[in-house]
Amino acid sequence: LSCAQRASYFALSQSSLHGHEKSAIGVWLSNAYPTDDADEERSGDGQAVFEQICRLNHSCHPNCHVSWNRITGMQTVHAAQAIKQGEEITVAYVGGCEGMLRAERQESLIGKFGFSCACWACDQRGMALASSEERQKRLRQISDELLLCCVPSLALMLVTEQIKLVRLERMPGAWCKTTMVHAFSKASEAGDFVCAARWARKASKCMRIAGGEDAPDYQQMCKMMCEVGII
Repeated sequence: LSCAQRASYFALSQSSLHGHEKSAIGVWLSNAYPTDDADEERSGDGQAVFEQICRLNHSCHPNCHVSWNRITGMQTVHAAQAIKQGEEITVAYVGGCEGMLRAERQESLIGKFGFSCACWACDQRGMALASSEERQKRLRQISDELLLCCVPSLALMLVTEQIKLVRLERMPGAWCKTTMVHAFSKASEAGDFVCAARWARKASKCMRIAGGEDAPDYQQMCKMMCEVGII
C-alpha cells in the first residue's frame, strides 16, 4: 500500500473485540466485507476493506443495501428507499427478512462487532416493541414454512404475507428478492403464468434496487424474462 492508502486504512475504526491498540489485522477483522454473493452478512471466503463503504454505520432497518458485484469486481451501495437531505446513510450488518428479535440482533452485533444498536427499531418500547417482535417472530415462521412448503398456492400466500410484514417493519423491500423469485417459481410450477410474470417483475425490480442494473442477478433475471416473453 502507498502511504496515502495506509493512512486511509488505519483511519478506519477498530472494534475493541480485536484489541485496544490499532493493528492491521484488527482493522481488517472489524471492517472486511465478503467479496462473494453472500451479501446479507459479513462472511465468506473472499474479503476486502473499502475506504468509504466501511465507514457506513449499521441500522436494523437501513435505508441502503450493500452488495458485492462479481462482474464489475466492486462493492456497491444502493438506496433502498427515499433518503432525505442530511439523513445518515445506513446499511445492515445483521438481519434480513428471515426475522430476528431485538435481543438476537443485539447479541449478534455485540458478538461480531462489539457494539449494541441504538437505531429507532431497537429503541422502541411498550406496544410498539411488542408489535415489532410479533412481526419478527412471524417472519421467522414464514421463512421456515417456505423451506418446507410444496403447495404453490400456500407458498404464494406466505411470500405475500412476508412482503406485507417487511413493509410494516419498514425494512428494505429488496430483502424479499429471493422469496419473490421463489414465488415466481411456484406460480410457474402451478401453470399460472400471468401470476408468474407478475412475481418475476417484482423480483427484478427488487434486484435492481438492491444492486443496480449491472447486478448479476438482475441481468440474469432480465435475460430469463426476455427468453420467456415476460418483457
